[in-house]
Amino acid sequence: MNEKKKFKPQKGLAQFNRNIERMHSAEYDYGGWWTANGKPLEPRFTVSWIEDTGELYAWNSPEDLYQVLGRFDTEAAVEQAMEGWADPDSPIYHNLNALIKRLGC
Repeated sequence: MNEKKKFKPQKGLAQFNRNIERMHSAEYDYGGWWTANGKPLEPRFTVSWIEDTGELYAWNSPEDLYQVLGRFDTEAAVEQAMEGWADPDSPIYHNLNALIKRLGC
């Protein structure tokens, strides 16, 4: 059975961030208004890319939630994958499930 992956964050952002490689890496943010389905009343997440680990992840600090969405070796690769993220007409605009679908996670 081929089940589509959906946004399903897990608890433990604080533990996730304790990794020394993540702690000392440059990080690039792609906005803080992301929700599971792009609807404004859902909990909001920030999407960021950690340069040293290559992890693109969504995180919500107050609720201690995160989910790794994908891995990218270069800034150019993650920029290509995130193309349109700030465009309200883009299918991935603020929508984590649409982003996951695009990434083929």
